[in-house]
Amino acid sequence: MNHNPFENQTKYGSKNKTVFYIAPEDLRDKLSGGHIESLTDAYLLSDIYQKVVVIYPDENTYNPNNLYEKISLKKNISFKCVSKNKSKLYKVLLSEKRPSFIEILSIIRDVKNADIFISCHRNLLAHLIIFKSFGIKNLFFKSHGSIFLHNLDNLYAIARTKCIEPLFFKRFISTIIYLFFEHFSYLFCSKIY
Repeated sequence: MNHNPFENQTKYGSKNKTVFYIAPEDLRDKLSGGHIESLTDAYLLSDIYQKVVVIYPDENTYNPNNLYEKISLKKNISFKCVSKNKSKLYKVLLSEKRPSFIEILSIIRDVKNADIFISCHRNLLAHLIIFKSFGIKNLFFKSHGSIFLHNLDNLYAIARTKCIEPLFFKRFISTIIYLFFEHFSYLFCSKIY
């Protein structure tokens, strides 16, 4: 119960560093698996880093959930909400509802030698831009296992379909796109969590 999955970062001087955690969705919103996972990660990172900055897209949520409120009380965690990517191109790149990579870069550039955690495969565009700007050395990827299960579920549904139904093509196309794009994240980081 006391094991922190990020603990090996202490070997690289995390106690004296800032870490940026880029979440895929507004963490103030109603709790789902992704919200809980991102908030828990921020809490665990706060035990081993001097400062944790959590960046997430703004959904104009005015009543934050209890977990967000409790974790935001930790002195070394700060939350920054940024606008979402807006162009139609971002929809094709699976980044339409994700935090603006332009605003993320403006926040990250001010801190030297920080570690950067990209959370969830659907932050791929931000991941690639950060990789291009800062390199791979201090870039880490935090996988949300639910995406992998979603893709397996689609593959299973396609295999079990006895006739072509309206959802067949949607599942087929989304599976091809997701399997290709979402697992690209594994290539552009120093370590995967």
